[in-house]
Amino acid sequence: SSAILYEQMKERKIHRTYLAIVSGKLTESGTIDLPIGRKSESVIERCVDKTHGERAVTHYEVLEARTDQTLVKCQLETGRTHQIRVHFASIGHPLAGDDLYGGSRERIGRQALHCARQSFRVPVYTPVEGGIRVECPANGNNWKTTAAESPLPQDMKQLFGEK
Repeated sequence: SSAILYEQMKERKIHRTYLAIVSGKLTESGTIDLPIGRKSESVIERCVDKTHGERAVTHYEVLEARTDQTLVKCQLETGRTHQIRVHFASIGHPLAGDDLYGGSRERIGRQALHCARQSFRVPVYTPVEGGIRVECPANGNNWKTTAAESPLPQDMKQLFGEK
C-alpha cells in the first residue's frame, strides 16, 4: 500500500539510482560530501553551505567519459533538494541542460538527470482459496525487495551520441 512506501521514503529505505550527464570530463569515480542549504536570496536554488547546510553525500561512478561530457551513475546517501545538481556544479561539472546551476541548454532543454532504478521492500502475499491474497505478518522474513527500472531517455541518449 502507499503507507508502506511512504514509511520507507521517510526512513530513507527506498534506494534510487540516477544517471546524469555532466559537463566536462570526469576521469575517476568518487564521493561528494558537502552540506547543502537554501541559497539566501532564492526560494528555489540551493547551494553548498558549510555553515548552515545539512549533510549531503552523493556517490558516483563514471560510466563513460568523453572530452566535453561524462555519463555518471549516482547513489544518494542523503536526499537533499537538488542534491545531484548542486554537488556536480560545486565540483565544476554542472549537469548538461541545468542552467540554474551553470549547465548549458545548448544541446538539451532540461537537466540531464534520470532516475534509472528504484528498489523498495514489499510484504510477501500468500494466495488462499478463492483467489484472495492475504498479507503475511510484517516480520523480517515476510518481506522481499522489488525494483523498477527505466532506460535512459531518448534525449539523453542523443545528447551523449547514442542511438
